[in-house]
Amino acid sequence: IGILILQDLAVVPMMLLVEPLAQGGREGLIAAAIAMGKTAVMAVLLLLVARIVMPRLLRGVVGTQRKELFIVAVLVMVLGTALASSAAGLSLALGAFLAGLALSESEYGSQAMADVAPFRDVFSAVFFVSIGLLFDPSVLAARPLFVLMLFTLVVAGKAIVAALPVVLFGYGIRIAVIVGISLAQIGEFSFVLLRQGLQANLIEPGVYQAFLAVAILSMVGTPWLTEKSHALGQQLARHAPAALRKAHERPGGEMPGENHAIVLGFGHMGETLARVFSRARVPFRVLDLNPDRVRRGVEAKVPIQYGDVTSDTVLKHAGIERARAVIVVLSDPRATRQAVRLSRTLSPRLFILARTRYLSEIPELNASGADDVVAEEFETSLEISARALRRLGAPLPWVEAETEEIRKLRHEAFRRFRAPGVAAEGVRRALPGTRVEYISLAEDWDAVGQSLKELDLRSTGGVIILAVVRDGNASVTPGSDFVLEGGDHLLLLGAEDSLEEAVAKLRGSGSESFEQREIELI
Repeated sequence: IGILILQDLAVVPMMLLVEPLAQGGREGLIAAAIAMGKTAVMAVLLLLVARIVMPRLLRGVVGTQRKELFIVAVLVMVLGTALASSAAGLSLALGAFLAGLALSESEYGSQAMADVAPFRDVFSAVFFVSIGLLFDPSVLAARPLFVLMLFTLVVAGKAIVAALPVVLFGYGIRIAVIVGISLAQIGEFSFVLLRQGLQANLIEPGVYQAFLAVAILSMVGTPWLTEKSHALGQQLARHAPAALRKAHERPGGEMPGENHAIVLGFGHMGETLARVFSRARVPFRVLDLNPDRVRRGVEAKVPIQYGDVTSDTVLKHAGIERARAVIVVLSDPRATRQAVRLSRTLSPRLFILARTRYLSEIPELNASGADDVVAEEFETSLEISARALRRLGAPLPWVEAETEEIRKLRHEAFRRFRAPGVAAEGVRRALPGTRVEYISLAEDWDAVGQSLKELDLRSTGGVIILAVVRDGNASVTPGSDFVLEGGDHLLLLGAEDSLEEAVAKLRGSGSESFEQREIELI
């Protein structure tokens, strides 16, 4: 996608140089300088609009909670930018393209994409109809060998040019062949550039028709070429030098937007998840349709987007097909069911964790595709019972054991609504190599009397403190100034070896007799 965008951007200076090339001489150079200056000014103005004006305008529009007004605002921005570009002497297509880039930079890009998708499909159809009207089929009959040779040169040349950087970056011959062939087609902006060259008399009508035929053939043949590129890449990799064969097998890092978690909803629970994921260095994205929450998330530098989570376009834009987990914490039961069902449809192997209000809603959510469901009614009743028992003098270990037993019975009661092992496997995929430990601090431990900032457990392999329980009261994700006391119970999240180092750091020279156990996530 990045290469495709760069190719589209490369069309901008080419379009600016068409008129100067047509004029030639000194006048052409002056015209080129003026065109470049106009483009630079336009880019600066658009940047200011994108960063300052456009987000504020969209924020006011989404605050009305009227979807149709948001769609109209997006269309006005795109068409207005295109008209401004035309008034500045640039093309309408360039202005519309820059407006799309500006929208994608805002937190409203996902929803804008979902809302303009129907218009995109209509305009795409109109675009291809216009290409068909421009094309003269007689050129294929009159000059078939020339068109075929030109098609071969263009496709092969583009494939080689696109594949070379991939090889140089060490991805290997197989991936280079796939990327090169996938990018070998002539893009839509080429038609605009070709038309502009014809109007400037830089190319003859016959050559224009030949290139138009080549462009159409490349677009028609791309699906077939892309399908065959995998087999061709494998064949070439077998006969390539050893260095190139090993290169494509070498594991690379995760691409941006892969193996991440998606949080649907940014209420109180969504904010807590975002804070925990940030501290645990877990990549994540947040989606919410409430403009005030989105603005609050943006101000807190949370990776949040404004969007309807029941829209497949919005979820795909958030990378749900490459995500590890989706956590649904919406307050609307109907939207929760729709989001769970859609997430499962888009990614069958995805781990889905949903929050609901009542126990009676769990079976339907499990049937919709949720791997696990947390019911507020159930968890609240457990917490109230535990606090009441502690206040009435029941020993803490007994209260914890009874609470855990009730929770297990609850899971057993609803196990028939989901396939065995799916939820646990989903958690392992979402947080590989990670576990939660329950630690009780002894009075003689070094951590007693120290603040969390002084301890700095995050430096020990990224271990974070999920909660501290003191006298039956839980402090969830306590702040850095929180001071630990003897008898505190800590809930730690981290990798196994990192947790052992963290416990050793907490204990220091203190006694080794203490309570520690792993907490089951599912």
